[in-house]
Amino acid sequence: MDNVTITIDPAKPIRSLSYKTIYKIKKLIKIIKDKPDVTNNELMKIFKLKHSSIWRLRQLAVEYRYATREEIYPTKFHVETPKVVEPVIDISEWLKGLPDEEVKPVLQTQTTTTELDTLLDTRHSTYGTFMGQAALSQAIKKVINERLKGKDHKFEPDQLEALSMIAHKIARVVNGDPDYVDSWRDIAGYAQLVADRLEGRVR
Repeated sequence: MDNVTITIDPAKPIRSLSYKTIYKIKKLIKIIKDKPDVTNNELMKIFKLKHSSIWRLRQLAVEYRYATREEIYPTKFHVETPKVVEPVIDISEWLKGLPDEEVKPVLQTQTTTTELDTLLDTRHSTYGTFMGQAALSQAIKKVINERLKGKDHKFEPDQLEALSMIAHKIARVVNGDPDYVDSWRDIAGYAQLVADRLEGRVR
């Protein structure tokens, strides 16, 4: 190999490069001169090096004066640059300055509130006031729970849940419309689920 003259920047500490590294640097310079638009991904395949090592070779070539910065970065604005990750910003910042008509979530919330009011009004006409139904339901459940404390037999989760839901449905019938057939069907349905499980049909 030809004698190598290394010019060191006095402002930087003196470092020694192996002949293997010098060979890679000179090979890199030759490739770049032959193909100025070569990408780092292509160089990674040629040298079998990581992306960071390719950048390091470019930097060493300039630092040790094997090539000028213009030569080693002939397409400095074309050389691959890391992708910029957009910072996550608070939604309030994103909404600033937007026209009112573009802020659709507010309109959606108003629509949802109206639909919810309609639903609650319908439920009130069927089940009575929620406060009345809740008070009656809790009273029934309190009696059941008091009786369960003295029982030696362990109740299964589905039995306890069925009793709770049946108490809930009974309160709806008594507090609201007794002719609303779905309430009666629900009571029968919860009881049927437990009965089916006891007979080996789990669903």
